[in-house]
Amino acid sequence: MTSASATKATSWRTRRSARSAHSAHVALGWAAFGLIVLTALLSARNNAGLEWLWPVVGVASVIPLFIVARAWRLSWWIHAVGAAIPVSVLVVGLAADGGWFGAARATRYGWGVLAAIALMAWATTPKRRIVAASGVIVLALDQYVTAWFPWWGGGDPSRLMTGTFGWHNQLAAYCLIGAAVAMVLAMLANRMVVLLAMLGVALSTAGVVASGSRSTLALLVVVAVVGLAVAVVTRGLRGLGRWAVTCALAVGTTFFMASVVFFPRVAEAAPFDAVVARGSGSSSWIARLDHWRVALEMGAEYWLTGSGLATYGLRSQCFDRQYYTSNPHNEWLLAWSEGGLIMLLPMLAVLAGAGAIAVRSARPFPGPARLLADPGRWAALLGLTMALGHVAFDFDWAYPALVVMAALVAGIAGAPVVSRRRRGTTRHLGALLAASAIVAASLAGFALDPLPHESLQNGDLQGAAASAPCA
Repeated sequence: MTSASATKATSWRTRRSARSAHSAHVALGWAAFGLIVLTALLSARNNAGLEWLWPVVGVASVIPLFIVARAWRLSWWIHAVGAAIPVSVLVVGLAADGGWFGAARATRYGWGVLAAIALMAWATTPKRRIVAASGVIVLALDQYVTAWFPWWGGGDPSRLMTGTFGWHNQLAAYCLIGAAVAMVLAMLANRMVVLLAMLGVALSTAGVVASGSRSTLALLVVVAVVGLAVAVVTRGLRGLGRWAVTCALAVGTTFFMASVVFFPRVAEAAPFDAVVARGSGSSSWIARLDHWRVALEMGAEYWLTGSGLATYGLRSQCFDRQYYTSNPHNEWLLAWSEGGLIMLLPMLAVLAGAGAIAVRSARPFPGPARLLADPGRWAALLGLTMALGHVAFDFDWAYPALVVMAALVAGIAGAPVVSRRRRGTTRHLGALLAASAIVAASLAGFALDPLPHESLQNGDLQGAAASAPCA
């Protein structure tokens, strides 16, 4: 063999080896992403992730994708904010008077932020983003099917659907994120993805309505309006027709799943019985304003460390209030009242990050071609917006399954706009240290919490008013 032939053969073997290595790396990425979705699905079926060691398993399930996607290349501030959230929970548990009850929130938040970071690093192509968005729809569909059977077995369509969360607001938020992602994909995607998305809109809508959550139902109307705008802008009259079919399917499914076909013993069963049974929404808004005022006052009194983890329900008895609750129905105000500036600042940084994703996504303003080229991105952006809307008006986001659902859409939406650095040893080392802090804080929070499987610090709030530690 001549020297030229040997060089050519060596070059060919080198290229083949490089292609094989690249294919193996891509396959590992898909497998790692599948592990995240599978873990999220199984945890959601088990008391929304509150049972057994699911939050810890969830954190572990994200690590492979973090490594495969080389997530340490993302901007340092993403890792810093991600680490600050679970670490702040532990700092408050150590410094405030509440002790370690509620410290497991560090585990749940840690799972969420690590998943968002990993998705931002991995979902770098439209194909990956549309598959990841489809995974979010699958999670919503699975939750609705899981929730529907016990709801149907109750024999009363006015009974609030709660699913594996045990509470209707969280089920509504979970389905709302699925509905938002599915609505945009139904308008922008093609082929089989459209069918999955239409099914996702239909069953997620039915879940929101059956939950009876009025604030979430209002956000669902926003989803429908955005879907209409996207459909008309991208496809004109054909898009309008697709939107009409999607909405008709959603309305029809909602009525059918709550009809006399499944509830023959209930005369004139209707899907909005759960909403109507809860009465006027004005009293709910008055109560929220009262909760928010009390939370602001609590935070002002304990401005640095807050009143302590899982103490809002009890400590709020020390303030002039009209309603009793364990949560102020706003996660930022909950952080302010229970964790002071230590917990509030990282939560505000998350809000600022979401705003940065939205602003960068809108520059330049997306036209029809840009929308159609990357359906998963815009679907996730709407899902993230709806999740933030629910965080601002409802509760309780201590359920791991719900946190991870929001984290998935945040990661998908953020992937196209975050910056990556291929070089920079110091920055990469800092990112790895921050990721290690997330994992360590997650494990510590779960180990320190005496009741790591609780969502709220429950109790007889009115009965505890007389003994509240107001001194």
